[in-house]
Amino acid sequence: MINDLALLNNVNMSKSKRKLEYQDLNEDKKLQDEVVVYYHNKTIRWLDENEEFKKVKKHLKFIKSTNGLNFIKTALKLYIKKYDAKWYELRDDINYDNVKEYIRKHLTTI
Repeated sequence: MINDLALLNNVNMSKSKRKLEYQDLNEDKKLQDEVVVYYHNKTIRWLDENEEFKKVKKHLKFIKSTNGLNFIKTALKLYIKKYDAKWYELRDDINYDNVKEYIRKHLTTI
């Protein structure tokens, strides 16, 4: 019985020493790239079809370029910094409209 308790105690100790490691999704470059491409494609569609973007539609050609992709990435980084958001939160219902409006306003600075 004492040997059984000692063995059980060793099992509990080894479990407690084991550390759980989680991946920080906010630092995941693949996720960041996916979100940038998602909003790049959305911005192209908004510029083409959305009345709210009528005043900045002249930037459609720029947005379709590689520089436009970089512009969206920079805008998203600024949004994250300003509103203390996370990359994985940008496509959820809470942030979607806010990001859309932020990109529209950011396009007026070009």
